[in-house]
Amino acid sequence: MASVVLISSNPTNLVLSGAFSLSFVTYTSSVIFPFLAAALVVYPFFTIALFRSTELIPRTFELSGSNGEDDVVDQPSAALIDKAGAIFGSILLLVTLGVLVGTNVIGVPVWQVTIPPAVLMLSRDAWRDWRWHQVHRVVAKEGGAEHLDTLSPGSVPMERFESQHLPFTGSQPDVHTAVHQNRPQMALSLISSTLLHHFVQTFPTVHGACQKLPLSLVPFAFSMFILVQGLASQGWVHVLANWWGAWVNQTGIVGAVAGMVIGSGLLCNICGTNIGTTILLARMLQEWESGSQHTGTWTNVRYGSVYGLAIGTNFGAFTLTFSASLAGLLWREVLKQKGIHVRQIEFARLNVGTFIVGSVASVIVLIGQSMILGR
Repeated sequence: MASVVLISSNPTNLVLSGAFSLSFVTYTSSVIFPFLAAALVVYPFFTIALFRSTELIPRTFELSGSNGEDDVVDQPSAALIDKAGAIFGSILLLVTLGVLVGTNVIGVPVWQVTIPPAVLMLSRDAWRDWRWHQVHRVVAKEGGAEHLDTLSPGSVPMERFESQHLPFTGSQPDVHTAVHQNRPQMALSLISSTLLHHFVQTFPTVHGACQKLPLSLVPFAFSMFILVQGLASQGWVHVLANWWGAWVNQTGIVGAVAGMVIGSGLLCNICGTNIGTTILLARMLQEWESGSQHTGTWTNVRYGSVYGLAIGTNFGAFTLTFSASLAGLLWREVLKQKGIHVRQIEFARLNVGTFIVGSVASVIVLIGQSMILGR
């Protein structure tokens, strides 16, 4: 739910803000109160109805260190691999958000504000990895592996621990075996494995960050834009826009907000995740906007429709199916890797109540905002 608040929190928000030229401050100020209303209602729903059993959410937690790691339990910050980096990144994030708010007045594009701090953070991580790698080499030359093991935890280069937890699939290259077999494909595999292994050992933090980049999202979103444009060229988007116009003419602001929030939330399950739903419905609203008469409460209806789409596609990420969002699919895969299997019917049973309760609260607040602010 909280992903609805910031434009940068969800790809659907980026699509919507780009389609209707919504500024950072305008967007956030319009969805923050519907989100807070949903959060205030959903929390008691969790504690009273959905998860009221103490077996599901214990009132207290017994924490005890394992293998002598009591310091980690007493001081959670001790679990941070790079405490200075965490502080630096948090401050940089807050400054970036502040700059986004400040530059919103003069119309600076969001990407021009966010790319410099991203490059700065990446450069800082690369510099830290390189520095600790050089320290590692010096210590290994002077004292050997025995001296390296006697160093205090604070003085040991953190890459030694980081690389153990990275999902590195390459193996340590065996030069003698490759030379003995004298196979060209083995030599090529050996070179690529050596380069990758050296990169991971030298820049483990950068490697971990690169692995988490949502690169697969780019072709997926690009394909969805192509599909929606195909529907538009065949006239289907125009048909949907006419249906939406007839609906809002009969139901007004209440029908526009409620219909968009609930409808877009449910469509996330069948329209190629919430990203596909946002692309399709945003294109439909643009078609409706260009062909409708701007009379009476039109601006109020438009306001409720646009921000109802933002709320519906964010809340729709958890409704009936895992495929309602890429996050849901990723969540299922992570649980599978840990041996936890969640059935589709169980996922829908737990989420549908949350979606209904949160949507009703947000719809009520957004209707009030549309009547007051959407003029």
